[in-house]
Amino acid sequence: MKTQLFANDEDDIRKALNIYNNGGHAGQYAEITLTNRALTAAVPDGTIALGTDLQNADVQGTVYGKRSNGDTNIVFLYDISEVQSNYLDCQVGALQELGLERTRRCLAASGTIKIGEAGSYSYNYDVSSQNKNLITLASFSTLASSNMLSCANCPHKTFEKFYKFYGEASFADKWVVSAAQAARAEFGQQTKVADFGGLSFDARANASYYGIVLLTMFNQVIYQMEASIDKCHSNEDGRHEWDLAAAYHAGSLEGTDGNGDGNMFHQLADDLCMETKTCGRSSAGLSGRSYVNRMILDNLRDAKRYFTSRQCDSLR
Repeated sequence: MKTQLFANDEDDIRKALNIYNNGGHAGQYAEITLTNRALTAAVPDGTIALGTDLQNADVQGTVYGKRSNGDTNIVFLYDISEVQSNYLDCQVGALQELGLERTRRCLAASGTIKIGEAGSYSYNYDVSSQNKNLITLASFSTLASSNMLSCANCPHKTFEKFYKFYGEASFADKWVVSAAQAARAEFGQQTKVADFGGLSFDARANASYYGIVLLTMFNQVIYQMEASIDKCHSNEDGRHEWDLAAAYHAGSLEGTDGNGDGNMFHQLADDLCMETKTCGRSSAGLSGRSYVNRMILDNLRDAKRYFTSRQCDSLR
């Protein structure tokens, strides 16, 4: 997406926003239609489903959303490995427009799928257009109201400050899209305005990109931590949500040692420390990993001890 955003071309910006809105790498699912018969029983959300991929190998997923007796439309949510090197090789969504789709491990275009105790069914679907994504950069902002303002332990204090300033929950989405499209963004009841009209391609790209990192992803990282702490207080295992916070902080391009060329906070901090002389453990160097990244990673690792001993408040 970043490549298209900074390509200095209106059509490339449109392609970047297509990836922003529709994704390509996370929360992969297939929209399939049962062809030989409708469901003969109700199917709960999360029911295990098993089919074969385009290589004729087994592919496992779950039914997303409950389905009723008689339904023929099923959303097959692919199982995802948490090990990056084994990540699902079915990535389509908005990547198809760029020729970057990967379909090797996608559900075959037609075949048989076994759905829990409901039995086996013939199905078909279009691999190119019906492999989509639940998780997108846009969704982090458009779902912010339900996730951070109206949840059981909401409002989340950090997000609430942004909400009060901008006057609306999806402020990040409006900023990102308006900047990319050279539009005027009016927040809340027009109390805050950001007018991107007349800006250069580069200025628009930077405003949109940093809006994603500093508005969208910042609040998403905090949200995952809040969700993790809430689970801890409820005697549930919140380590997965904590891992997501760490993943969103670093992004997928940093590698295992943090020396990759990423696009999220980790890389931004390493870039800026060279300008502000805050690199290294002394926070006084001009090269190497930023001091703030070292502190963040140390604190993220400390959480393992807190989860084990149920010191939920210490996670803050």
